[in-house]
Amino acid sequence: MTVGGSQSASTGLGCARVTATGDGYESLSTKDKLKNATCIGGHADLILNTLRPSYWHQPGSEPLSPLTVGQLVDQSADKFGHREALVSLHQNRRLTFQQLREQSDRLAAGLLQLGLEPGDRLGLWIPNIAEWFIVNFAAARAGLILVNINPANQSAELKYCLNKVGIKALITVDKFKTQRYPELISAIVPEVTSAQQGDIRSDHVPSLKSVIVISEDQFPGSFKYDDVMASGTEEYLQKVRLLQNKTQPDEGCNIYFTSGTTGSPKAALLSHHNSVNNAYYTGKRLGLHLKWIFTTKSCNRTTSCVFPYHYSTPSLELLGYWPGSTSDQPQWCRPLDTAQISQYRP
Repeated sequence: MTVGGSQSASTGLGCARVTATGDGYESLSTKDKLKNATCIGGHADLILNTLRPSYWHQPGSEPLSPLTVGQLVDQSADKFGHREALVSLHQNRRLTFQQLREQSDRLAAGLLQLGLEPGDRLGLWIPNIAEWFIVNFAAARAGLILVNINPANQSAELKYCLNKVGIKALITVDKFKTQRYPELISAIVPEVTSAQQGDIRSDHVPSLKSVIVISEDQFPGSFKYDDVMASGTEEYLQKVRLLQNKTQPDEGCNIYFTSGTTGSPKAALLSHHNSVNNAYYTGKRLGLHLKWIFTTKSCNRTTSCVFPYHYSTPSLELLGYWPGSTSDQPQWCRPLDTAQISQYRP
């Protein structure tokens, strides 16, 4: 924990910024403790008690992991390369750990080439599809902060989310059930239909510059997802690789919005450190190292679940990345299909 303050008029003591925990602080002399006093309201309040560390470390023999999400993706791709990481049956798609890394890096390179920079907010407004995994990993590996948006949101709710955290680019789909996403975007950002790609200028949502649509159709003023995926040059792919050693575990990687039950939704920022370790200990408690496939209900030595991704990632998507499990992710809740997962039993 860092202690800081300003000059104390009553004592003349300056409150230096120090980091001291446990016995390290207790061993200081009284004179040193005075120097490390914290100043509140013009008075020096001595810190004579033991300072608590800024991180709570779980009381086990196993240390917390210092990996970022991007580094975990690398580790798993190297270790489990050709094992299936993701199965999306409703899309007829199966991706290995190696393929997920490759596609994530291609998308990350394309996003950087569009002008996004590390620290920028990237909105994701889609239902449960394989692109959730790809975009999440791409954002993490590009140093971006992914903002997870409820796919059931309407225009007013979307506008709130975009402005609340300053989203620079938004990835969405063309439609899902009764939702027509480009139309909902146009309702709050009418400029998008006449704008040049990547140059949206709106007084209503000033931060938004690009819209990317996962669709075979081309929408005015928007990029096609596949085009962005294919646009990353080798130069930007190399930037993505270099970022894996530059991104710090304490940096933010995901923003989640609360339900808004007691007021407007609040934006909660999660770090790489939080996401990676939460996934590890959740998976360990579930015994995923004994299973080949996961999605919440137990079925013999496999598990199956359906979570809305807008509030369950990144921990859900990372669950299988520690033990090398396969994630079977249906689009919406359905009766448990045991035949679908039986082939993955050890």
